[in-house]
Amino acid sequence: VFNTTKFECSAEYVLGVILNSLSSILSYNFYDYSSLLARKEKKKGHANHQQSFIRQCLYTLLVTSLYISLTVWAVCLIQGKNSDISIIDTMGNNQKVTPMFFYGLILISWISHGSACFFNLCYYGSHPTNVILKE
Repeated sequence: VFNTTKFECSAEYVLGVILNSLSSILSYNFYDYSSLLARKEKKKGHANHQQSFIRQCLYTLLVTSLYISLTVWAVCLIQGKNSDISIIDTMGNNQKVTPMFFYGLILISWISHGSACFFNLCYYGSHPTNVILKE
């Protein structure tokens, strides 16, 4: 979705897509492996830095919508439980956990996601290339 290289049926392209896809989980990364593997010469006057603010915003909206859907699903599952929730740990033992514990985890997750979005905006706002955040 966020690939900037033109689609082509080559080993460099496929390897680049695979490595970019597997390099992280729910994190926006883009590395141009085709210039590394194909030994292409860079165009004169071509900047090494490519703007990614719009792609980063689209990615953040995609991840936020995923988080919203998972939160709604989890809250619906938790609300159906009136008593403690039984979880089996890695040793096979049955552990009882209160629904409030899960609500706390969801709250901490949303605070972390909101903080990450805020710091990302701060980064782009203070970036040396002077990204325009509003018109």
